[in-house]
Amino acid sequence: MSKTIHAKIKDRIGELPEGSVFVLSDFSDLADPKTVSKTLTRLCQGGGVAKVMRGVFWKPFAFSSEDDDRILRDLSDEYSSDVEVEFVGAGADLPSGAGGAPAAPVKTGPDPDSVARALARNNLWQIVPSGDTARHLIGIAPDAPAVWTYITDGAYRTYSYGDTVISFQHASSKFMSQMSEKTAVVIQVIKTYGKDRIPDWLGEKLRQVFRVSDWPVIISESRHTTAWIAAAVRKLSADDRAGRVTEQTPRFQS
Repeated sequence: MSKTIHAKIKDRIGELPEGSVFVLSDFSDLADPKTVSKTLTRLCQGGGVAKVMRGVFWKPFAFSSEDDDRILRDLSDEYSSDVEVEFVGAGADLPSGAGGAPAAPVKTGPDPDSVARALARNNLWQIVPSGDTARHLIGIAPDAPAVWTYITDGAYRTYSYGDTVISFQHASSKFMSQMSEKTAVVIQVIKTYGKDRIPDWLGEKLRQVFRVSDWPVIISESRHTTAWIAAAVRKLSADDRAGRVTEQTPRFQS
C-alpha cells in the first residue's frame, strides 16, 4: 500500500536533524505547494514541526515519525504573537526541575543562518553572509549580529521573526557567480574592516577556519574583486602552507 503525501512529508521531516529549517519547495518532489503547505500546517497542529514565519518551518527537537503524541511548549515569551510559532516535541520526557517538576521551557529558536538559507532556497537565490554576520559565522565576532545580513543575487528583502531580523542586500550576479562561498566570505570579512584597517591577527584566524587546500582557490577567485581586497587576500594567506588547521566552521566545509 502506497503512503499518503502526509506520511511521506512526515517521514522526510523525521529523517532530518533536529534544528533543521525547511520551506515548501523542499518538498516539491512530493506534492504541489498548496498541498505541502496544508500538510505542514497540520503537522504544526499535531506536533513535531514549528512555524517560523509564513512558508518557513523548523524541527525543534525529538520528532518521531511514528508517534503522534506531542508535548507543546509555549514560546510566547520568545516570539512575538504575530509569528505563529509553536514549539513542540515528541516521544521524550520533559527535563525535570526541582522536586521532579517539569523544568521551565527551553528558550531557543531556529538558527538564523539556517532560516536565511531556507529563504534563499525558496526564492532560488544565491546568498553569502556579509558584515558582522560573516564575522560571527566564522568565529571572529562572538556575539550574534543585531541584524543578520547577506548579499544576494536576488532582491532586497527583510524578514523578521521574534527578535531576529534577516536582511538580504542585492549584489551583482556576476560577483556571485565568479567565486565560491568561501572566497566570498573571506572578501566580505575583509570589507568589514576596510582598506588599511585589517588587524594583524586576521590572517591567522582565517587560516584556522579555512583549510590549506582552500587558499589557492580563494586567492585565484579574489582576482575578480577590487585590487586592494585581492592584495589583502594574498597577504592574509601568505603563511597558509606553514599553518595548521585547528578548527573549521562546518558551514564552509567542502
